[in-house]
Amino acid sequence: MKFLNYNLLKTLLSLLLFLGCTNAKINSKFLNGYWKIDYVMHKGEKFIPESVNLLYDYYFIKENKGIYKKASPLINGTFETSLDQTSFTLVEENNNTYIKFLTRWDQWSKKISHLDSVSLVLEHDQRQFYYKRP
Repeated sequence: MKFLNYNLLKTLLSLLLFLGCTNAKINSKFLNGYWKIDYVMHKGEKFIPESVNLLYDYYFIKENKGIYKKASPLINGTFETSLDQTSFTLVEENNNTYIKFLTRWDQWSKKISHLDSVSLVLEHDQRQFYYKRP
Protein backbone atom coordinates (compact mmCIF):
# COMPACT_ATOMS: atom_id res chain seq x y z
CA MET A 1 0.00 0.00 0.00
CA LYS A 2 2.80 2.44 0.84
CA PHE A 3 4.48 1.74 -2.51
CA LEU A 4 1.31 2.66 -4.40
CA ASN A 5 0.92 5.91 -2.44
CA TYR A 6 4.55 6.84 -3.07
CA ASN A 7 4.20 6.33 -6.84
CA LEU A 8 0.96 8.30 -6.90
CA LEU A 9 2.55 11.13 -4.93
CA LYS A 10 5.61 11.12 -7.21
CA THR A 11 3.39 11.27 -10.31
CA LEU A 12 1.29 14.12 -8.92
CA LEU A 13 4.39 16.12 -7.96
CA SER A 14 5.89 15.60 -11.41
CA LEU A 15 2.65 16.74 -13.04
CA LEU A 16 2.48 19.85 -10.84
CA LEU A 17 6.11 20.67 -11.58
CA PHE A 18 5.51 20.25 -15.32
CA LEU A 19 2.38 22.40 -15.30
CA GLY A 20 4.07 25.04 -13.19
CA CYS A 21 7.10 25.21 -15.48
CA THR A 22 5.19 25.42 -18.74
CA ASN A 23 3.56 28.73 -17.84
CA ALA A 24 6.43 30.10 -15.77
CA LYS A 25 7.72 33.45 -16.89
CA ILE A 26 11.44 33.62 -17.61
CA ASN A 27 13.45 35.61 -15.07
CA SER A 28 15.74 37.51 -17.45
CA LYS A 29 18.18 38.60 -14.72
CA PHE A 30 19.59 35.06 -14.78
CA LEU A 31 20.66 35.49 -18.42
CA ASN A 32 23.43 37.99 -17.55
CA GLY A 33 26.92 36.55 -17.55
CA TYR A 34 28.97 33.79 -19.11
CA TRP A 35 27.54 30.49 -20.36
CA LYS A 36 29.33 27.35 -21.56
CA ILE A 37 27.66 24.87 -23.90
CA ASP A 38 27.39 21.58 -22.03
CA TYR A 39 25.81 19.65 -24.92
CA VAL A 40 23.50 19.97 -27.93
CA MET A 41 20.48 17.79 -28.71
CA HIS A 42 19.40 17.31 -32.32
CA LYS A 43 16.91 14.71 -33.57
CA GLY A 44 17.24 12.72 -30.36
CA GLU A 45 21.05 12.61 -30.46
CA LYS A 46 23.32 14.21 -27.89
CA PHE A 47 26.43 16.02 -29.11
CA ILE A 48 29.12 17.05 -26.63
CA PRO A 49 31.47 19.84 -27.77
CA GLU A 50 35.16 19.08 -27.94
CA SER A 51 37.08 20.28 -24.90
CA VAL A 52 39.51 22.18 -27.16
CA ASN A 53 36.78 24.72 -27.93
CA LEU A 54 37.11 27.15 -25.03
CA LEU A 55 34.59 29.72 -26.19
CA TYR A 56 31.77 30.89 -23.97
CA ASP A 57 28.69 32.95 -24.71
CA TYR A 58 28.36 36.22 -22.82
CA TYR A 59 25.00 37.96 -22.36
CA PHE A 60 24.31 41.34 -20.82
CA ILE A 61 20.70 42.45 -20.55
CA LYS A 62 18.95 45.48 -19.12
CA GLU A 63 15.22 46.14 -19.49
CA ASN A 64 14.71 43.46 -22.19
CA LYS A 65 17.53 44.79 -24.41
CA GLY A 66 21.05 43.48 -24.42
CA ILE A 67 24.24 42.42 -26.12
CA TYR A 68 25.72 39.01 -26.91
CA LYS A 69 29.46 38.32 -27.34
CA LYS A 70 31.85 35.40 -27.52
CA ALA A 71 34.41 35.12 -24.73
CA SER A 72 37.39 32.94 -23.91
CA PRO A 73 38.67 32.17 -20.42
CA LEU A 74 42.13 33.35 -19.39
CA ILE A 75 44.53 31.50 -17.13
CA ASN A 76 43.97 34.02 -14.30
CA GLY A 77 40.26 33.17 -14.10
CA THR A 78 38.98 36.20 -16.01
CA PHE A 79 37.51 36.31 -19.52
CA GLU A 80 38.53 38.03 -22.70
CA THR A 81 35.54 39.05 -24.83
CA SER A 82 35.45 39.70 -28.55
CA LEU A 83 35.14 43.23 -29.87
CA ASP A 84 32.18 42.13 -31.99
CA GLN A 85 28.82 42.13 -30.29
CA THR A 86 25.29 41.38 -31.38
CA SER A 87 22.31 43.33 -30.08
CA PHE A 88 19.19 41.49 -28.96
CA THR A 89 15.82 42.02 -27.34
CA LEU A 90 13.74 39.67 -25.21
CA VAL A 91 10.24 39.17 -26.58
CA GLU A 92 7.25 37.33 -25.10
CA GLU A 93 5.15 35.50 -27.72
CA ASN A 94 2.51 32.81 -27.12
CA ASN A 95 3.66 32.16 -23.52
CA ASN A 96 7.27 31.73 -24.69
CA THR A 97 10.29 33.97 -24.33
CA TYR A 98 12.57 34.56 -27.31
CA ILE A 99 15.94 36.21 -27.71
CA LYS A 100 15.70 38.15 -30.99
CA PHE A 101 19.10 39.00 -32.46
CA LEU A 102 19.67 41.72 -35.02
CA THR A 103 22.78 42.63 -37.02
CA ARG A 104 23.27 44.68 -40.17
CA TRP A 105 23.37 41.43 -42.15
CA ASP A 106 20.91 39.10 -40.47
CA GLN A 107 18.24 38.55 -37.84
CA TRP A 108 17.24 35.37 -35.99
CA SER A 109 15.71 34.26 -32.72
CA LYS A 110 16.26 31.60 -30.08
CA LYS A 111 13.57 30.32 -27.73
CA ILE A 112 14.46 30.17 -24.04
CA SER A 113 13.16 26.78 -22.87
CA HIS A 114 14.71 26.95 -19.43
CA LEU A 115 16.65 29.55 -17.45
CA ASP A 116 17.80 29.62 -13.86
CA SER A 117 20.97 30.73 -12.07
CA VAL A 118 23.06 27.75 -13.23
CA SER A 119 21.47 26.37 -16.39
CA LEU A 120 20.09 27.64 -19.69
CA VAL A 121 18.40 25.81 -22.57
CA LEU A 122 17.96 27.57 -25.92
CA GLU A 123 16.14 26.20 -28.98
CA HIS A 124 17.15 27.16 -32.50
CA ASP A 125 16.88 25.36 -35.88
CA GLN A 126 15.45 22.17 -34.34
CA ARG A 127 18.35 21.97 -31.88
CA GLN A 128 18.40 22.38 -28.11
CA PHE A 129 21.52 23.98 -26.66
CA TYR A 130 22.13 23.09 -23.01
CA TYR A 131 24.34 25.60 -21.22
CA LYS A 132 25.83 25.73 -17.75
CA ARG A 133 27.75 28.37 -15.84
CA PRO A 134 31.53 28.00 -16.12
